[in-house]
Amino acid sequence: MKHLKLLTVAFFSLLLGTIPLMAQEDGTKCVMIETSQGETLEYYISSHPRLTQNNDKVTLISDEETLEFSTVGIKKVYTSIATIKVVYTVDGEVYKTYYHHAGVKIKTEPAPEKEGYSFSGWNNEPTVMPDHDITIAGTFSINKYKLVYQVDGTDYKSIDVEYGATITPEAEPTKEGYTFSGWSEIPETMPAHDVTVTGTFTINSGIGGVYTYFDFVNTGSEIHINGLQPYEVVTIYSVSGSKIITKQASKDGKLTISTSLLTQSVYIIKTNSRTIKYTK
Repeated sequence: MKHLKLLTVAFFSLLLGTIPLMAQEDGTKCVMIETSQGETLEYYISSHPRLTQNNDKVTLISDEETLEFSTVGIKKVYTSIATIKVVYTVDGEVYKTYYHHAGVKIKTEPAPEKEGYSFSGWNNEPTVMPDHDITIAGTFSINKYKLVYQVDGTDYKSIDVEYGATITPEAEPTKEGYTFSGWSEIPETMPAHDVTVTGTFTINSGIGGVYTYFDFVNTGSEIHINGLQPYEVVTIYSVSGSKIITKQASKDGKLTISTSLLTQSVYIIKTNSRTIKYTK
């Protein structure tokens, strides 16, 4: 079905003499064109088009499209009121209504759009208009999008959430000896796209400091630290900052600490200039 906003008396005067074409507000008055190939074309009438004629061709230009007709190929032109109704409904509500003549080709109605929803398509939409009124229905279904939580760059949890649903933030994870940063910004309701929420862990240290490298060997029963300054003092703290052990390196910068003195799982080993995390 072609919908024209513009049409003219002069065009049809070229073919069959003057045909009175009065615009109808409801758009149901049509110009019917029968071609020599047996095809029936249907056009809604508006008013005052732009047209050009070149030998046996007439070009009709409207705001919506440009149509070219061969006067040789046109068998009959007449006006008629289209009375057979096509009603498109979406989720049970009337979406659009058209009037056609029986036997004319129907242009496929574009699918409507709705944020956060998918359209089912039109059911049983014919290509040629039957001789009775028809109703063509379609429905929207709500979409689900992924809400992904990541911790330190790794997926922690993934949830499928319906569009518009209220989001309850995931409980923050815990890790011994670490503090969680909290989740990055989380929308109150699910938008029409996937969302990634991030968070990170940072190691606890009541003593602060920059973590650097030691020449460090853990045998299980002992910790061997090499490369220290002669007689350098080494202190082991709990992650909360409590002092556990203080020992002094040997003249050659070496130190051995028995792990039997360490009852917790995570410690901070600190010298005057360096700090390292130790996990038992």
